[in-house]
Amino acid sequence: AYLKAIDVDPRNPNLFVVAGSDGLFPSPQLIGDRQVGVEGLAISDDSELLVSYRDKSIYLFTRDMGLGHSGIEAVEKATPQVYKRHGPSELVEDVSFLGPKSEYVVNESDWFGRIFTWKKKGG
Repeated sequence: AYLKAIDVDPRNPNLFVVAGSDGLFPSPQLIGDRQVGVEGLAISDDSELLVSYRDKSIYLFTRDMGLGHSGIEAVEKATPQVYKRHGPSELVEDVSFLGPKSEYVVNESDWFGRIFTWKKKGG
């Protein structure tokens, strides 16, 4: 196990997230898939969690999905926004939010230094 990423919640600097190879933050879509590991993560200004996985997928988890011990009940059938890349078998590495209101998702890959950008809402 090793540490891949760490980020601090801009709304509450007492909260932070870490990511590594242990899979301690499995999304329901990934449970049981041992080949998927976390490569990067980021927290938005609205405390949303953006996680990139080794399978080239990026997931946006919101607070209403029952993340952590927030005391907020998970909304039934709430599913994360998924950002998928296609093409050569490259890793999705660092992910981040971009824009004054974190309205874009960006990531860099290990393949020729490419940078990919999506609108946060709707991909």
